[in-house]
Formats: sequence, C-alpha cells, structure tokens
Amino acid sequence: MKINNIFKNSKRSYGAIRIPKELDDEQSHGSIKTISDSMCKQNLVAKDARKFKTTDSDHALPIADNLLDRDFSVGAPNQKWV
Repeated sequence: MKINNIFKNSKRSYGAIRIPKELDDEQSHGSIKTISDSMCKQNLVAKDARKFKTTDSDHALPIADNLLDRDFSVGAPNQKWV
C-alpha cells in the first residue's frame, strides 16, 4: 500500500529505484527487487522522462543561406569556418 501511495504522489514518475529511497525516509525497508515485483503485481509502470527538445523550429527568423553546399574541402587554411 505504501508503494502505491508513493507512486501516485510522485505523479506516476517514481520507479523501483526511487521508491526505496522514499521508504527509507519513512523507516520502512524494501529492496529494489521486492519493490519491482510488487509494482509489477499492481500494474504500476513509471512514465518515461520527456525527451529534451533542442531545436525550436517554430520561430519566425529567416534561415541562413547554405553557402558551403556541403563542400567542406579547402585549398588553404582559414577559407571556411563552420
């Protein structure tokens, strides 16, 4: 019952690794294996972390011209910088 409460209080984000740390704070004991088995029996599955998005493709800025046209070969130093 404690595992289910901790899981729901974490907005379904805590898994079998984080829950024992919360149980330690409450003076309860439990191994990761035991908690993992209990979560499987209760059909508790933690949500995956949201992937970090690095590109903002919804901007109104102009896109730079492709001056190199994927030609990175140079004849001398300091000709092309990327």
